[in-house]
Amino acid sequence: MYVPNPNQSGGEEPGGVPTGTCTCEKWTVEVPDEDQPLRRLLLALREAVQELPPEAVKKFEDELKDAEKESQGILPAVNKYREFYDKLDCRLAEARTWKADIARWLVGKIDERTKQAVRSFRAEYYDDVERTICCDWIALRDRLNGMRDCLVQAQRTEEERKKDYDDFKAFEKTLGERFTQLKSLYDQAKSLLAEQRYKAVFAVSLEYKEVYDNLGLFRDWDYARSQCRTPGAGSDAETVEEEEAAAEGGGYGSRGTTETETTEGEAHGEQQAAEGGGDAYGAGGLKRRWTPEQFKTTLTSNLRKLILAKYQRFRWQYEFQSAAADAERGERACAAFRDERMKQFVEEADEVPVLGADAGGGDETSQQPAGGDPRQSSAGGGYTPPTGGYTPPAGGGRQQKPPAGNYPDIPQPPTPGGYHEADQQPDTYQGRPKK
Repeated sequence: MYVPNPNQSGGEEPGGVPTGTCTCEKWTVEVPDEDQPLRRLLLALREAVQELPPEAVKKFEDELKDAEKESQGILPAVNKYREFYDKLDCRLAEARTWKADIARWLVGKIDERTKQAVRSFRAEYYDDVERTICCDWIALRDRLNGMRDCLVQAQRTEEERKKDYDDFKAFEKTLGERFTQLKSLYDQAKSLLAEQRYKAVFAVSLEYKEVYDNLGLFRDWDYARSQCRTPGAGSDAETVEEEEAAAEGGGYGSRGTTETETTEGEAHGEQQAAEGGGDAYGAGGLKRRWTPEQFKTTLTSNLRKLILAKYQRFRWQYEFQSAAADAERGERACAAFRDERMKQFVEEADEVPVLGADAGGGDETSQQPAGGDPRQSSAGGGYTPPTGGYTPPAGGGRQQKPPAGNYPDIPQPPTPGGYHEADQQPDTYQGRPKK
C-alpha cells in the first residue's frame, strides 16, 4: 500500500511494495515544553495554521477556543479531587484493616503448598488468558486502525486522547470505585470463611491484593499498549504473528518494568508500567503519588495531548478536503473542454494555415513575402514556431501556434498532493518536515 508523505510536492508514482498498513507521518509543529502555560501551546498552533485559508481554519479556531475554556475548568477539577484526597487517609486505613483481617482468617487454615497450587492455577487460567485475550484485542484493533487512511487514524487517536483526558478528570471517582470493590471482596471473604471454604478465601485474598496494589494506577491507552509489547517490538508495521508474540510475552496486567518504544505518547504508559510494581500506585504510596499538584500536572498534560491530537486530525482533514476539491476542479475542467472542443475545432478549421504550399499558386494562404518564409529554417527546412507559441504534447504532429481567437485554455491537471495557486495561498506546507 502506498505510504503518503506530507513532504511530497508531487511527481512521485503512487505505488510501492504493499505493507498491509497505512503509515502516516505526523505534521510537525514547534510547540513549547510541557512546563510552559497551556496558552503558549494554543498560540503556537494558531501560528502554525495562519497561512491556511481562513474559511478552512475557522472550525479549528473554534476547537482551540473550546480547549481554552476546558483549561479553565482544570482548577475546579483539582479542587474536587482535593476534597477526595483530604479524606484518603481514613479510607486507606480501612482498606489496610480489611487486608489484615483476611490474612488473619487464613492462618492455620491452609498450607503453603495449597496456596501455591491456587496461585499457579490463577496465573495459568486467568492471568495468562486475560493477557492473551486483551492483548489480542489491542493488536487487532491497532492493525485494523493501521489499514485505515491517515485522516481516520488521526480521528481515532483524537478519540483515545479524549477518553484518557475525560477518564483522568474523574480519577477520584475511579479511586472511589476501587475502594468499594475492596469492601465487596472483604465481605465475600467473610462469607466464604463462614462456609469454611478456605481455598476460596485465599483466592479472594489474591484478588484483593491485585486491587490494593494498583489502587492509584491509571490505565490509559498508552499503558495498555506498553503492557502488550515485547522489548524492541514495533507497532504499525507488525504482522499478526508479531502482535501475538508481543501479547504472549508483554506482561499484560503485570507490574514489572516493560521496555517499549519511547515515543512521547508511550513514555507515560511506560512510566506507569515501571512504577506499578513498587509502592508508588499501591495503597502505601497512593497519597505520595497522586497529590493534588500532581493530579493537576497530569490532567493538564492529558489535555495538551488531546489538543495536539486535534491539530493532527485537522491537518489531515484539510489535506483530504483540498485534494478532493482539486480532483473536482480537474473533473469539471475536463468535462468543459470535451463539451466545447468539437465546436471550437470546426470553427477554427477554415483558418488553419497550410505550410509548404506552392508559392506561385493563386491561394492567398500560400503567398509568401520576398526572401522566403522567415519561419523556414535554412538548415533543416523544418518549421520552428515563434517563442511563446502553443506546443502540443509530445507524441507526433507539427508544432504550431494557433491563431488568435476564442481558443479555450488547455486545462492544467491538479498537482498531485498540492493546490492551485489561484485557489490557495502560497507555501501551505511550511509546517511540514523537509526531506
